[in-house]
Amino acid sequence: MRTVTLLFAFIAAFVVPSPSLAVFEYALDDSTVRAAVEAWLRNETNATDLYGPISGWDVSAVMDASGLFRDASDFDADLSEWSVANLVNASSMFEGCESFSSDLSDWDVGDLVDAGSMFRGAKSFESDLSDWNVSAVTDMGWMFSGAVKFDSDLSNWKTAKVVDMSSMFYNATAFEGGGGSLSG
Repeated sequence: MRTVTLLFAFIAAFVVPSPSLAVFEYALDDSTVRAAVEAWLRNETNATDLYGPISGWDVSAVMDASGLFRDASDFDADLSEWSVANLVNASSMFEGCESFSSDLSDWDVGDLVDAGSMFRGAKSFESDLSDWNVSAVTDMGWMFSGAVKFDSDLSNWKTAKVVDMSSMFYNATAFEGGGGSLSG
């Protein structure tokens, strides 16, 4: 019995943990998040082995996510738990992500300044963004253009700082605005 116990202890000491059990233990920043996303879009399994599941990535240090998933037409991962409180630039972040439908209703976007084309062409996107704090945003041009399923009530959005709303809802065919209007 003692031999079996020692053999087990010896083997356990040299077992290398599976990469899929790896935990990515630091916050991604503007450059490392791009590398992680590129890896994830190339091979989800390998990227998960390196960075952990995309739904759990620590993106709290990311300020510039412009074009991050642009034209990844089949992309539809759950990003609902992402902490984006420091995000300033999300222009074209999900542009062309035709399948994207993640619930982003709880995202804290209070520092967001550029949301231009953020969901442009995201045909499946229909998350409720009614509670988003967009009071710092200056660019919403083309933000939901072509997001044909999007119909969130945005009547509580404070848009006094916005200087560009051009074509914001162009071809967002389901959008009815919730009966309100965007205000300052």
